[in-house]
Amino acid sequence: MLATPQGPANFEVTLDDVRLLTDNGSGIVTHTNHCLHPDLLPINNQFPELIESHPRKARIDALLTNQNGPLTIDQLKTALRDHDNHPKSICRHANDHPQHGFWETVFSVILDPSAGQMHVTRGTPCVQPYETYSLN
Repeated sequence: MLATPQGPANFEVTLDDVRLLTDNGSGIVTHTNHCLHPDLLPINNQFPELIESHPRKARIDALLTNQNGPLTIDQLKTALRDHDNHPKSICRHANDHPQHGFWETVFSVILDPSAGQMHVTRGTPCVQPYETYSLN
């Protein structure tokens, strides 16, 4: 994720390509584990285990776009702790699913460029507290 003078952006990186995703004027860029850039969409077919990434992307987008006014750090933390559709939730926990049960959230990051801060958890954000680091 990037904070640029033109707004938020994200680099989507594969072994062979780098593509830029922008906010298209919304002020929000979200990403889960599957490719979003049109040039990279065919890669998703090579990794069917990432299929659970699609509903998580839809959920985070719904949570963040339904807010009134600028998003707060607390709203972002709440969204990243979300367990809707558990065990395939945004905040993932290991479970007994035979194919995908080993996938779990290992960290969570929120960048606040205006405050010069980065909020990070070491593990699932519903269990681990966010630690704040100064970027200045």
